[in-house]
Amino acid sequence: MAVARQPSVEINADACEADCLLDVLFHLPEATVRTLGERMPRPVPPKRRQNLRDLCQGIVNRWAYPDARRYLQEFLFSAGREFRKQVHSREKIVELLAAGVEPTVILHFARIEGLNPASVLARMPAASRRRFVKRQEEIERLVETLHEQREAKRSEGEQAAQKAVAKATERRTRDLKEQLDAVTRKHERAQQAVSNVAANMQERIAALEGEVETQKNRVEALQAENDRLRGRIEAVKRQHMVATSEARQSARRALGTALAGLTVLVVGDDNRATAYREIVAEFGGEISFISGFAEPRRVEERAEAADLIVSVTSFMSHKVSGRLAASGKPVVHVNVGGERSMREALAGHVLGILLGEAAP
Repeated sequence: MAVARQPSVEINADACEADCLLDVLFHLPEATVRTLGERMPRPVPPKRRQNLRDLCQGIVNRWAYPDARRYLQEFLFSAGREFRKQVHSREKIVELLAAGVEPTVILHFARIEGLNPASVLARMPAASRRRFVKRQEEIERLVETLHEQREAKRSEGEQAAQKAVAKATERRTRDLKEQLDAVTRKHERAQQAVSNVAANMQERIAALEGEVETQKNRVEALQAENDRLRGRIEAVKRQHMVATSEARQSARRALGTALAGLTVLVVGDDNRATAYREIVAEFGGEISFISGFAEPRRVEERAEAADLIVSVTSFMSHKVSGRLAASGKPVVHVNVGGERSMREALAGHVLGILLGEAAP
């Protein structure tokens, strides 16, 4: 029977390795096992580290995670160094079996050492071989049970997923139907509102068309009135231009003769004497010029012979200014020299004469 079961030595090596790890952990010092449980990837929780058997089982349960598995394989290879030395001898194998080491552990390390597991199994006593075969059968049944459970869970998961999808689809369909009904009602209300707005707009358009016609007639009337007023404005402009032209001509004639026959004494600003002579001539007068810094007596004599005195105050002495004020003749003061200032001063005096506000 043991020989017939020898081919099963190679069945599910990964499961055998995990089972071997559990046997190795039971034969290691407790301190080594606790250190492994604390430092390995995905360490065993502190609550499960209180009991040694729970700790060993917790370490083996991490076999399902790739990072923990690599770490445990390296640990198993290192921890089994003493076992590997003894699997080459039948006597040592018997001693290991007598010490309580499981046949699975011995075969695992024989495989690591490159030995044929079947030949190693043949060196074991018949009872150990039967024990190994029985353990293999248990592992196979366990693996089969796990596969069945996994398939059942996957089937249950698929059914649950299908139910969830169906339920979600039904809920989604119901929500979409409610949304469609809401959108339909909203659309109907919008259509009614559009119809109401269209009716109101038609009424408004009709009213506006009447208003436009009224405004059009009013605009035509205003345009006709505007044309009439524009013609009147043009006639008034022509009349104003004629009157302005006549007034300017009359003003020029009046200004040009306002100082006719009068002698105008200009005192100060010698450099502009020639220009001042021409300006006085524009008003029909005759100029008599003297420097603002001449002897006061000479200025007084010239003032006696003049009819009008123009004083350029910024170009004369205070004595001369005092003699002019005491002469009793009308004096026109020009504060700043220049042709423009002179012309404006004479024009103002002439305008006063014409209006009767100043003596000639």
